[in-house]
Amino acid sequence: MPNGPPKRLIQWGSSIGINTGAVVEHLLRSKPHPEQGYRACMGLLSLSCEYGDGRLEAASALAIRLGSPNSRSVKSTLESGRHLRQTESLDLELPIHGNVRGPGYYHRR
Repeated sequence: MPNGPPKRLIQWGSSIGINTGAVVEHLLRSKPHPEQGYRACMGLLSLSCEYGDGRLEAASALAIRLGSPNSRSVKSTLESGRHLRQTESLDLELPIHGNVRGPGYYHRR
């Protein structure tokens, strides 16, 4: 079935973005029955109507980074708006202060 539902779903997801396409592929591979995969993909792709392609792609990217590329994770991310927040890099440098010992202090013992 070269042009069957899986290929069309993957193409549809990939037309939204590379991450959405990857989530669609994961859904199709991870479900025990093809029909379950189709339903999960249709649910995922229907989110583009509600939230738009850009937001769906951003939420899919976050779901992949978090190791949870499934419909529930993507939907939860969209509902909470987590995909819109910029992740800030943590400043892990210690401030220069007389009371801050740093890692060298603990290696001396």
